[in-house]
Amino acid sequence: MKLLSPTAVQQLVIPVLLKPSSKYVSFLAATGSGKTLAYALPLTQLLKNSELFEQEDASSSNRKPRRPRALILAPTRELALQINTVCKQLAHHIKLSIQCVTGSDSIGKQRKYLDRNLDVLIATPGRLNQHVADHTVYLSKVEYVIVDEMDTMIEQGFGNDLTRILYPLL
Repeated sequence: MKLLSPTAVQQLVIPVLLKPSSKYVSFLAATGSGKTLAYALPLTQLLKNSELFEQEDASSSNRKPRRPRALILAPTRELALQINTVCKQLAHHIKLSIQCVTGSDSIGKQRKYLDRNLDVLIATPGRLNQHVADHTVYLSKVEYVIVDEMDTMIEQGFGNDLTRILYPLL
């Protein structure tokens, strides 16, 4: 990705997210400051570490169709697609599966993508709730949740959608 050094937000956030004691972390930074990489880099490392080092039986896999291990929520299709691009660049080299579901794409096409092994699901709340209701996504294996632009989601009226998604995970 031709990054020479971390941004200020990345220097502060990445070490915190990689600490085992970090259960809930929130941070705020300006647009263009490197927030996506600040959470995507540690997320991909944690998922890969789990895959490589924490499996008791090397023949089994934590990767399952329709069952993401990490969930990233974004308020808009544009932001979800932007996050998807960054995450796919990181995941390609370490062989993690990333899928993005938004209201703008064919739900039938998304169902096919979700039938593959899935590590990270990036979604807008409305479309995710639709997939959950249709039983094309199950959140029982989610270990990590990232809510990007939480303030925007609350302001835009996604509170009920977020409650439906997050309450069972907590």
